[in-house]
Amino acid sequence: MALFRHKVFLATLISISMFTLCTSLFAPVAKAKTLPSQITKSDNSCTQIPTNVDPTKFSDSQLQQYGLPKRPGNMSDTDWNALLTHAKLRYCNGTQTNVREVSEEFSSNWTGNIGIGSGYQVVQSYFYVPCVSSHSSNVYSSQWVGLGGDDSDGGGNLVQTGIESDWYNGSPSYYAWYEDYPANPYSYFVFSVNCGDKIYAQSDDNYSMRNYAYMFIEDITRGVYSAEGETEQSNGSTAEWITERPELNNQFPPLVNFNSITFFNDYTLQNGVWKGVGNVSHNYSIMCSGGWWTCGPFSTQLAYPGGISNNLNFTNYWQNYGSWDNA
Repeated sequence: MALFRHKVFLATLISISMFTLCTSLFAPVAKAKTLPSQITKSDNSCTQIPTNVDPTKFSDSQLQQYGLPKRPGNMSDTDWNALLTHAKLRYCNGTQTNVREVSEEFSSNWTGNIGIGSGYQVVQSYFYVPCVSSHSSNVYSSQWVGLGGDDSDGGGNLVQTGIESDWYNGSPSYYAWYEDYPANPYSYFVFSVNCGDKIYAQSDDNYSMRNYAYMFIEDITRGVYSAEGETEQSNGSTAEWITERPELNNQFPPLVNFNSITFFNDYTLQNGVWKGVGNVSHNYSIMCSGGWWTCGPFSTQLAYPGGISNNLNFTNYWQNYGSWDNA
């Protein structure tokens, strides 16, 4: 996913907005989300952590054996021990969905913060699964962390993991996923989560696994986790902490009312130095519907990020559902 800088040139903005108004009026109606297909990516070495061992004593090779991340250099003993001791059940098979967390820098589908300037190797965050509000139709959102893939700041593969929070077929739908876009252009369902669960998400390149992109997500509340390694790494051009309305059938759907979500303890490893999101050069994205390139006339603002506190934490706020927009 990617982010356009908020520079407004009046003549361009008016022409773009008029184009958007016309295309949105005649845009085709998108199909509803389908259930996940039964295409799976298998991990032939899905080794569970034995019940009689202390995972906090694992070596790096043992961490990799059990699908656990290499310890981030910034993480406190308390947080590291909690992450490992809550990792009770490992999920190793991902089920392909028809949802695409796309690698494009449009303010029509992202809100959040994007570290720029290259040299990124690890990105991480904690957040709680937002509880979505009911709606008369299907509406969607994703919350995730990722590396690379910002076409305006270096492009490359987008190595990402996070959770989906939707209102689908009359009820809420929550699950964890990973994606290495565009090498694998759809997200993979790994396990269900619940509204209010505490989540830790980490994406890295050549850090937890040598010469691999690595996507780790843990539901600390439920004690379940998943790790996936892919040979297609990012180029480390950007680090992202994002709320998104994902792509379905080549369109961006309406944004579910997630109320708000706070990304906290947002760290990244850039050029060998651990930094908070507020300590790196970064852009922010405001999500709009009906706009093209920028949030201008005839567009509706859907969500926006609040300010960064203590260089580590920020909140994304929901504003409007919006409508189906061409991707």
